[in-house]
Amino acid sequence: MANNTQHTCFRGRSYRNQKILNPDFSNADMRGADFTDATLESANFSHVDLRGVSFINATLVGANFNDANAGLTLRWTVLLAVGSLLLAVLSGCIVGYACGAFGTFLFSTEVLVPQLSGIALVLLTLFGFFMIRQGLGVALGVLAITMAVVMILFLVLSKASPGETLFTLLSMIILQPVMLAGALAGTVLGALTLAVAELVVRRFSLLLFGLGILTGAVPSIVEAFDNSTTLSLPIALAGAGILTVILVLLSVYMGRQCLRGNKNYALLQTIAIFIATFKGTNFSQANLTDASFIRANLRHTKFSQAILTRTYWFNAAHLEQSLISGTYLEKSEVREVAITLNGRNAKFDHYDLRGVNLQSADLTKASFVGANLSEANLREANLSGAKLAQAQLYRASLTHATLTGAYIQDWGISPDTHLEEIECDYVFMRLPTEDDPDVCRKPDNKRQKFEKNDFSDFIAPLIKMLDIYRHQNIDPREVGKSFKTLDLYHHDGIDPKAAAIAFTQLTQEYPDADLEIVSLEGPAEDKVNIKARVAGTANRDELNRRYFAAYQELQTLPYSDLQSLLTGMQAKEQEIERLNKLLMIALEARGFYINVKAGGDIGDVSGLTAGNVDGIVNPGNIEGNTENTVAKPPDAS
Repeated sequence: MANNTQHTCFRGRSYRNQKILNPDFSNADMRGADFTDATLESANFSHVDLRGVSFINATLVGANFNDANAGLTLRWTVLLAVGSLLLAVLSGCIVGYACGAFGTFLFSTEVLVPQLSGIALVLLTLFGFFMIRQGLGVALGVLAITMAVVMILFLVLSKASPGETLFTLLSMIILQPVMLAGALAGTVLGALTLAVAELVVRRFSLLLFGLGILTGAVPSIVEAFDNSTTLSLPIALAGAGILTVILVLLSVYMGRQCLRGNKNYALLQTIAIFIATFKGTNFSQANLTDASFIRANLRHTKFSQAILTRTYWFNAAHLEQSLISGTYLEKSEVREVAITLNGRNAKFDHYDLRGVNLQSADLTKASFVGANLSEANLREANLSGAKLAQAQLYRASLTHATLTGAYIQDWGISPDTHLEEIECDYVFMRLPTEDDPDVCRKPDNKRQKFEKNDFSDFIAPLIKMLDIYRHQNIDPREVGKSFKTLDLYHHDGIDPKAAAIAFTQLTQEYPDADLEIVSLEGPAEDKVNIKARVAGTANRDELNRRYFAAYQELQTLPYSDLQSLLTGMQAKEQEIERLNKLLMIALEARGFYINVKAGGDIGDVSGLTAGNVDGIVNPGNIEGNTENTVAKPPDAS
């Protein structure tokens, strides 16, 4: 279909199953239009009236809905308002008649009838108490169990009663639960009616609800007292009226609470929103990947089973009045940060946040421990001090994000995690615990910070090492538990001979540190990182400072003095030459050398990348020492 969008009114038009290339419907009136199964990638719906529009199963990748107005058309708003009024009348009839019946029985002259009615009234009071404290589900459960026990006791007692009394008792045992159920049903129906009315007519909801309740309740109470025998009719009427008012107020409380997100009334909220969105804007099963809803009014909108990968919700209005069950927006705290982009100190531990868009969000000190952030958009987000331990970040984008002070223990990253241009002064490799308060700061020297692009250079070899572990069926978390590392960053080139001697001297000076080279990383001509295994109790800050003090001193020595120093270290000369050679190779090849030991059970792995390499291939079975030169890795799973 041609892109014919010169008109400003598309009301009621059908575009079912059509494919439109980059359509521009901005500022148009599209009320009631049908885009079911349509393909509208990169469509522009900004400032559009989308009330009543159907996008069921539509492809809307990259679509722009900024400042759009979704929801119900005027016709359906009026119909739902009338329906709410009728439901309020029905609720009033049920509650009024049940309360009137309670009043007649409570003041009846019949034998045992007032006693049974009193018990039913006590049960109704218990229901109200548990409903307010624990929610609708718990209240109904407690009420059902208590009522069953009471009825069984009366059945047992009725066996010793005379015939006429037995008949009356059995009749009341049947009638009382019916009245009680009627009172509860009317109360719940009233709460649902008020919730729907608030969603549809908003400011006039209480007026509409009150008018309907009075219309239904007053005649029903009067009808319940016809032909009844009571000790005092005025008192019975007053009692029925008071009970009716109490139940109506209970309905108001429940209706208001369910719309405020009280989890005790989640079922009522879902039903009310389902009714209110029945003919609203419908995105069910639509693909909204990378779509934008900035400042959009999303009242009475359906998103059930929609694909919301990286959908942008900044300043979207009334999302809580949309059908969003089954999506990451269902949790109020996630919805709040997606709309406001303010998640300071928020807690999202173990949440499923796949595809969430938090671009430019302030997530300072937020906790994402164990959260699934795969495919999430965290570009330019401030994650300073955030806890990302065990978080899954596969295919996520953190480009230009701030990670200073973040905790990244066992975080799930891969070659398709975007970590370009990260702003980071330092990170913590572990969460502190009572047994091990060490957070493993990187860089190890507490007075040192990552320089520009250092974090990317620091993390790149770790991603490659994870790839090796994956090919070898090694759990990197188990490897990480077996030792901690000391990172010795050289930013302005490296003197291999001086570095080899300085490291060897460090091992002699601190034997308890159990230092051993893990990897030599050379991501650029002027940058080399020596990564060494170190005992958990060693002071890495002190080791780092001592190494560089020795290294800088050795750099100033003439060649003859270095040779004299080597002569005095003959026992370590072979080790120094080996480190010197490896440093030269790492520097020239811009690659890295790995010598992994996981608790002594796995053995050693040595891998060397040469040239322009994207990753690591399987270096073979891990038995003894293996050394590889790699040109191209296999496709990652």
